[in-house]
Amino acid sequence: MDDNAGMFLDRGSDDDTVLRAVSRLSTADAPGTLWTQVANDGSYRPFHRAVAVHELFKRHVVPPMTLRQLASLLDGGRWLVSAVIERIESMGGEIPVRVPAGGSAYVIRLPKTPATGGPEVGVYLALDRAIDAELLRDALMSGATDPSVGEVRIVDLHLYPESLECQG
Repeated sequence: MDDNAGMFLDRGSDDDTVLRAVSRLSTADAPGTLWTQVANDGSYRPFHRAVAVHELFKRHVVPPMTLRQLASLLDGGRWLVSAVIERIESMGGEIPVRVPAGGSAYVIRLPKTPATGGPEVGVYLALDRAIDAELLRDALMSGATDPSVGEVRIVDLHLYPESLECQG
C-alpha cells in the first residue's frame, strides 16, 4: 500500500495529515474503494469521512453516470444516513450546476464537526429528471425499489469547497 494511502486510512491522522496525504495521491494510487472504505466507516471522524466523499466524487464520478452506477461506486453509501439531501426547488440565485429542461438539482451536505472549524463539505448534483430527495438517498444507498430510478442520469456536479487544502 502507498504510504500516503496508509496515512489517509489511519484513523489517528489529524485533518492536515489527511489532507496532505490526499493531495499526494494520484487517481491510480487511490481507487474508489479507498474512498468508500473511509466514507462508509462510522469509526472515522466526520471530517475524515467528508474528505473521502469529496475525493470519491472528484476523482470517480463522471457525468452522465446513472444513479445505479453511482450507487455501485458508493457501495451502500452508509455516509448518506447522516447527510442532508435537499432538492433545490427555487432558483432565486445561482447554483453551480446546469439543470436541463425537465431535470432537477440537489445539494448533499455532509456532517460537520463544529469543534474542528473545518469547511462545510458537500456536493451539488443535477439530474436529468426530478425525483424526491429521499428517493435519491435510497437510490444512492442501493435501496431504490423502482428500477427506473437507477436509470436517472447525473448530468452535472459541483463540489464545495472546490478543493480541500491543508492549513500547514
